[in-house]
Amino acid sequence: MKGRQQSPVARGGLVASVVLVGVAFFLLAQTLPSISDTIGYVYAGQRLASGQGLTYADENNRLASPYFSLYAFQIRRADDLRMYLGFPPGFPILLAGAIGLTGQPKAIHYVVPLMAALGLVATFCLGTLVSKSEWTGLWAVALLALAPIYWEYGTASWSEIPSLTFVTAGVCCHILSRTKKRPRWQATVLQICGGALISFSFFIRYANVIVVPALLVCEVAMADRQRLKERRGWPFWGLVALGLAAIPLFNQLYYGGALLTSYSPEHGWYPWSAFSPSYALGPSPANGYSLIEALKTLWDNYPGLLLAVPMGWLLLARRWTQLIAGVPLGMMALYSFYAFPQ
Repeated sequence: MKGRQQSPVARGGLVASVVLVGVAFFLLAQTLPSISDTIGYVYAGQRLASGQGLTYADENNRLASPYFSLYAFQIRRADDLRMYLGFPPGFPILLAGAIGLTGQPKAIHYVVPLMAALGLVATFCLGTLVSKSEWTGLWAVALLALAPIYWEYGTASWSEIPSLTFVTAGVCCHILSRTKKRPRWQATVLQICGGALISFSFFIRYANVIVVPALLVCEVAMADRQRLKERRGWPFWGLVALGLAAIPLFNQLYYGGALLTSYSPEHGWYPWSAFSPSYALGPSPANGYSLIEALKTLWDNYPGLLLAVPMGWLLLARRWTQLIAGVPLGMMALYSFYAFPQ
């Protein structure tokens, strides 16, 4: 990227960070998941690796109705004794892929530590691209790597860090295809990679769709008529559109309705709305006040530094501020509507 401040020291700091965090996370990896969500993810990955699908089967269900199941497998289908995973398939597919590639069942527990290390690389690239300084990229890596919540989710089979890594890598590919003059085929390959990564991330966590509006705003801000004419972004946006269209299709086939998910009462969810704007600042049946709780979580991870974030947005070029601020603010707004506090 033209004008980028390159520094061997900053790159060395990135390598050191990735190695230290990667080794630490691999050593601390939880090989005995103990929470219903992580147990469900791991078991689903194991079932996929053995060709069984996103299901849980227990012979006792033939005698006593479908009661014998893991908590995460709450989706029921008529005339089928098996229970189906209540989460999207993206993360279990990654876990199953680890077993398929290595032939080692234990490899499933090290997918998240690996994705955490790769997430630092993607963060460095994104920070460098938007600031044109590798030192800024390294600072972004430090903020992420030192966050307590990154260590909490980086050592167990949660989908949050793989989700973050895929989104960040996809955004980097998209920016690279639009911000530097390069052969058309290279731009197209980057757009295809970026679109595929973003689309797959939707099926790791549905909430990742919030990145699309921010990317659209950023695209308009980056618009250069001549460059857009020479190198259109249709491969990227076409794949993103397909990913968005695939969500209601998957819901129809898997959950039984385009707008149904595991959060629907039809699949055993509590008899209240899972999401409501009133939960952001007010109570919900599960405590609520989710926006306040989200801010508390951010403050716990970045005390003091959180106050400097708006200043950083002001220092960035306007087009990058819309992207860097839009995605986290959009995510926070979305989760603040969730019935369960952050």
